[in-house]
Amino acid sequence: MSSRLREIGIGAIVVFAAGFVLWPPDELFWQWWTVLPEAAQTESLVLVLLTVLAGAVGIAATALSGIRPSNLAIGGLVAYAVGMALISLSMSPESPVHLLLYGYILVVVLLGAGGWSRIRTADETDSADATDTT
Repeated sequence: MSSRLREIGIGAIVVFAAGFVLWPPDELFWQWWTVLPEAAQTESLVLVLLTVLAGAVGIAATALSGIRPSNLAIGGLVAYAVGMALISLSMSPESPVHLLLYGYILVVVLLGAGGWSRIRTADETDSADATDTT
């Protein structure tokens, strides 16, 4: 049980940090897409890069730390709830777009983690099948 709680806690920290780094909650903070040339700072390109980076976070979380996607999802939901409460209390946003954006980041992180887990499981199954036939 403590292993599961540890994984959930790590998952919450990873997802919270990913949301903060990938989409800082206030324009007073730095924004990673400002390093792109001005012509490349289109909404579509930023969204594509955000998607790729969020998926990479999910892959890295499961590949490097071994967190199960289910525990990452639970931790991610905790991080989402805490993050949205903090944004609502500290910034009083005029629209609920932050709910959608951070929800999108969470979903893409989980898709990356689930995809990597599925690929790893398929590779292990293929390896086991090859060993059984020899």
